[in-house]
Parts: sequence; structure tokens; C-alpha cells
Amino acid sequence: GTTELRSLTLYKNGLRLGKIPKATTTTSTKLSGLALNTEYSFQLVLKTSGGTYFSEFVIVRTHEITDLSGITVCVGELNENDKKELEQTIKRIGARPIQSKVKIDTTHFITSRTSGSEYKKAISMNIPVVTLDYIRSCDAEKKIVNVCKYYFSSDSFFEKQSPDNFELIKNFQNSFDSITKEDQDIESLEENKFNSLIISDSVNSQTSLSINKTSDEINRTQIRELSPRPISEEDENNCLEN
Repeated sequence: GTTELRSLTLYKNGLRLGKIPKATTTTSTKLSGLALNTEYSFQLVLKTSGGTYFSEFVIVRTHEITDLSGITVCVGELNENDKKELEQTIKRIGARPIQSKVKIDTTHFITSRTSGSEYKKAISMNIPVVTLDYIRSCDAEKKIVNVCKYYFSSDSFFEKQSPDNFELIKNFQNSFDSITKEDQDIESLEENKFNSLIISDSVNSQTSLSINKTSDEINRTQIRELSPRPISEEDENNCLEN
């Protein structure tokens, strides 16, 4: 008999990452967002009409921040001097040989122009398009540096992302705006609360003054009634103080 393939799913540390597309022909897949110098376990789960099958666990550890051997550069349009410098730097830091075509294991695309088929392919595969300064910085600091400030063009990387990635960036911005608005609302609430306290204190102070004034007037009346002779305001004040 025969069985029908239903799905091939990849798991990381026991958690489902997602299905492998075109499982009958796909021989490799690319993962991103893995932490440096961290151990991970991976497993494939094959579901068919005849049952479910589990692969052996594959245990791997990602590179340390000072290990540059995982950098795999594809070069776009560079002048001859920059190409020569790139080749020398790649060799010096121990990175993988330079590629002329974008592949699944390409980590960075270095170019001086946002044009060409390989540039477009790098964008479609969400591979960072950076300047030569990125490799220079890795060489100077002897470690993997943050790629953010080395994008060849922020617009070329962010605005030309795939729809899914663009939506993620948009959602992140909306979340950031929401958090900012919440902070402003809290600040406004605290300010209103503070103003309420000031108003409350002012009302209490005025009430206290009113009570004291009323008591003062009663005492003055009693002094006048008890006094056998007319008294001046100065005498009244002296009596109240005593």
C-alpha cells in the first residue's frame, strides 16, 4: 500500500516553528532570530495518512559574538578597490568565501547600488543589504556588530520588505505608538490627580478659614454682650488673643 504525505513540521526546543513548504522537494530551510552562543534542539515531525513519524533530535549551538566564521557575504556592485578590500577583510576575519549569487545561507549582501537581480533577490529573502563599513566594523571590533546602522539604505531594506515583514514592522510601530499614548494618558491622569489634590487642599483651607472666621465673629459678639461698656476693635482683638 501507499501513504499520503500530510505535513512536515519543524520543532525547536519542543515548540512548533512551522511547516516546511514543498516538503517533497525542499532539502534546506533558513531560521532567523536565534540568540548568540545558545544551544538549541531541532526535530522534524512527519505526518502521513499512515501515521506520524519523529526524527532524531539535532543539537546545535550558535556562534559566539566573537566568532565571525558564520558570516557569509554576497557581493553586489562594488568598485575594484572595495572588492579587493572586502576579499582581504573576509579572509582576515575568518568568514566564509564571498558569494557571487544570493543563496539560502547568505547572511549579508554588500553593495554600493540598489540595483541588479541579486540585490532584488536579497531584498525578497529579507537578507540585510549593508555597506562595506559593516565588515570593516566587524574586523575592527573583532566581533559580530549590530547591523542596524550599516544598512545601505533604510528605505531599501524596510520599505521593500515582503508583505509579512512589512506588517510586522507596522504592528511594532503601532504597539510603540500605543505604549507612548498610554504613558501620556497616565501622565495626564497623574497631573489631574495632582490638580485635584491642590483643589481639595484649597477647598479645605477655605473651609477652615470660614470656620475660624465664624468662630471669631461669635466670640466678638460674646465679648460685646459681656462687656459693661462699649469696647474698641483693638480691645476685642486683645481679648481674642488672650
